[in-house]
Amino acid sequence: MIKGENYDLDDVYNMDETGICWKSLPKKTLIHAGERGAEGGKIKKDRFTAAMCANATGTHRLPLLVIGKYQNPRCFKHVVSLPVHYRWQKSSWITSVIFSDWLLTFKRLVERHQAKNGRSGKVLLLVDNCAAHNTVEGFDFGDKFKLVFLPPNTTSLIQPMDQGVIVKVKRLFQGKFLRKVLQCKGGIVKFYDDYDMKDAIDMLVASWNELTPDNLRRAWNNIMPFREDRDITKSLTVEPDNDEDWTELIQKIDRHVTVADVHDWMEEKEKAEEEVTGDDTEDSDIPELEYDDDSNVGDDVNDELETAFRVVLKWAEKHRDEHVKTMVETLYSFFNQ
Repeated sequence: MIKGENYDLDDVYNMDETGICWKSLPKKTLIHAGERGAEGGKIKKDRFTAAMCANATGTHRLPLLVIGKYQNPRCFKHVVSLPVHYRWQKSSWITSVIFSDWLLTFKRLVERHQAKNGRSGKVLLLVDNCAAHNTVEGFDFGDKFKLVFLPPNTTSLIQPMDQGVIVKVKRLFQGKFLRKVLQCKGGIVKFYDDYDMKDAIDMLVASWNELTPDNLRRAWNNIMPFREDRDITKSLTVEPDNDEDWTELIQKIDRHVTVADVHDWMEEKEKAEEEVTGDDTEDSDIPELEYDDDSNVGDDVNDELETAFRVVLKWAEKHRDEHVKTMVETLYSFFNQ
């Protein structure tokens, strides 16, 4: 397709999403910190989704798309602008509506990039075959832009963002996160009091920007073996740091952590990050409370309470009962503290 339709590799892009567990530390570390609920053996699974997109030459990376659970987290209250394209959805996962909205941003940014470089060629965007992508309806791509889906069950082998790019960004982010914990003089509990989603987004953006054009370009080697500048002597993937390196860093936070603990933590974290927590349906008509998603809630009891608050609030809004609505919001605010 690239050869036959004469696409310039500067105009060939790939986009892929991944989960980011932005609060997680090995559970042994949290237990020694006296964290409430740590006895249950769960890592912190506060998560948002991040989508990464770049072209085949590594010369253009788009700002990250970040999908959170809440429309207006408190940590965004005084923020004039974010360094990412932020959207929200109850499961913090991508939907066809969010993807369609992002496509408009993609078109605008690519056209701006082309104009800046005095170019105007056709644009090809490769994405995987997930439901949020292939159910986009009524989107006008025009003659200049083309959306192509990768074959099912092949994305781990050929999708460029999966060939080490996402792994490297996550590892860079995790390193920044651990160093931020170490810099907090008040310990882990104090760190979590001050750490919020805006801090995590800033660190993730910095990690994304640290990738070199060569990192991005090499990720395309599996899908474009014909490319003239392909260097087969270089690894196709960005090798992650080993567990021993992470252990040495984490042991500065808690000396009780072992290599086995770090290995278990990385596996559990990866599983939580890649788990799709919702299907590709439209957002529920249950209103999203605009409260800070940085509270330390997450166990089953708190989840049930959160659901109960939403149900009552939905009833109050349906019946226009401002007294009940105010009472529920006050109780929720108290609970969230």
